[in-house]
Amino acid sequence: MPTSLRSAEFQVPRKGGSGRTAQADYGQIFQLIWNELPGIGTFESNWRKAKEILGEVVGLQALHLSQEAQDKVKQGARKYRIHYMRLTPIVDTSVVDHGVVLTIRYLCDSRERRESAQAIWEDVLECFDQEDDIDFAYPTVRYYGSPSEEKSRATSAEMPRLNSSS
Repeated sequence: MPTSLRSAEFQVPRKGGSGRTAQADYGQIFQLIWNELPGIGTFESNWRKAKEILGEVVGLQALHLSQEAQDKVKQGARKYRIHYMRLTPIVDTSVVDHGVVLTIRYLCDSRERRESAQAIWEDVLECFDQEDDIDFAYPTVRYYGSPSEEKSRATSAEMPRLNSSS
């Protein structure tokens, strides 16, 4: 049974069938963890502007590390052989089938992860609400019904040929 809520957040079954689980205590070495907040915008959105807004918001909201906190992060990183290139917030860009993914990545206190995410998302929603060229994307299914969408049926003579050898 976990002794604290922090140590109960992440459990991995051990090999060997002992029935016990390994526990990760986020605050064992230092209280800071990386938090990632992905958001998806439509392909038609101005993703560059969205990325800039996200960077400004996370820059204002994210924990600004003191030199002491930076030293603790680096000390813990050496102990666990993790090498951080940068400790400042960043917004990464990637693409999925239904839009552009912009992922905010920032360091936060492990006990305040939800609160920091909520504050960031509320600011992002406020900012995006003011922009006409930024829209969130989500997976959708479109059913095409020729009669219901008032499309005329094309005859085989009107259809473009995809393969010139046919």
